[in-house]
Amino acid sequence: MRRLAFYRRPHNSTGFKESVVRMLGKRPMTGSELAEHFGMRLPEFNKKIYQVLIDTKVVKVVATEWAEKEGIRDRIYSIERKAKRLIPPRPKKTIPISLKSLDSITNGMKQKHIDAAKRRAKLIASGEYRDWMG
Repeated sequence: MRRLAFYRRPHNSTGFKESVVRMLGKRPMTGSELAEHFGMRLPEFNKKIYQVLIDTKVVKVVATEWAEKEGIRDRIYSIERKAKRLIPPRPKKTIPISLKSLDSITNGMKQKHIDAAKRRAKLIASGEYRDWMG
């Protein structure tokens, strides 16, 4: 079964939003149809669906106004904005991968390396730089 990309929090309704979105991805459905699919009564479903209706960055589920049919109040649910994968932005700073590189980031070593690179560039431009010079 294909799962949509959601950040899942461990609580009693984990996976409920994914299932609702998967069902609504096929077509708009009424609350009683969805409640029947999940094996619960309509009042229970209406309490649980409230968390799904809250607008998030990933997907937006909307509901129509309450409609009364045969004495039962029900809504039609649909997806307004399709689910999309959210990727956090990459950090701007470099990631230290060893203790040596962490030391070189601190203590003003960055400026020392920039100065050494400028000296190397001058030597290369004049043709005096040799690989063994370091």
